[in-house]
Amino acid sequence: MTKWQNQIRAFTSPSNHRICAIIVAYRPDTEKLSELIRACLNQCSGIVLINNGNPKNLSIPQHPRLKFIQLEDNIGLASAQNLGVKWAKNGGYSHIVFFDQDSHPDQGLVSILSAAFETLETMGARPAAVGPCLIDNRDGIRSPFVRFHLWGIKRIFPSEATPFINCDFLISSGLFTSITRFHTIGTWEDALFIDNVDMEWSFRARHQGYRCFGISAARLSHSLGTQVFRLEYFYLYSCPPKAILHQSQSNRSIPATLCSFELENTRHGTWISEISFNLLDF
Repeated sequence: MTKWQNQIRAFTSPSNHRICAIIVAYRPDTEKLSELIRACLNQCSGIVLINNGNPKNLSIPQHPRLKFIQLEDNIGLASAQNLGVKWAKNGGYSHIVFFDQDSHPDQGLVSILSAAFETLETMGARPAAVGPCLIDNRDGIRSPFVRFHLWGIKRIFPSEATPFINCDFLISSGLFTSITRFHTIGTWEDALFIDNVDMEWSFRARHQGYRCFGISAARLSHSLGTQVFRLEYFYLYSCPPKAILHQSQSNRSIPATLCSFELENTRHGTWISEISFNLLDF
């Protein structure tokens, strides 16, 4: 246990948190998915696993604290996660944490995120959500947290000096929040299907006066894309062509840049059109 992990644990002990892990699967590697389920059973009060279409017979561990929901069709990541949140709320859970099917949380990750969220609440920081540092499970490369500004993007890497990193967005895998806060900000935007769902929610939260925080002590192994290409100064991640085509067909419009959104006919279209301007003020 590192010094900063002990520091966060010392802030508060949110023993009253009933935490539900929400996992959405789509043609998963069942071995990796089973590892994730076992990790979540050790760290969460319960799990809801939504299988987004085929295959319909997944070979996964059975457990009384694991709820399995089989969908007939692929309704998209946003809608499937919203379904999981609804189930967790009806089940009496107080907090939720989302995981992609290929993620693997470090031991103690959920308790660190829970303590950090509670601490930020107590400090009056108005957290929308907290999230871990992402580590690519193929090469160990850490992903920084990001802030946008007029001159570009500021990348902030975790350090002991910054246990809480105010960032402009968190990816959905590892995102931890309370069910109350999630519904205050609003559910994931169903119309986006899969692409930029977490980014839109983070921007919407910021628009409402809440903030996203990266937690330096929390680590999550995760895969970005299906392949990684190492160049001299940076890395490129690729996705299967079918996945990109599916996203393009499902979304009404895909943002050309991080600072330009044209999301017509969505529940939040009124303010999304202003993101390109609001980013300059962050």
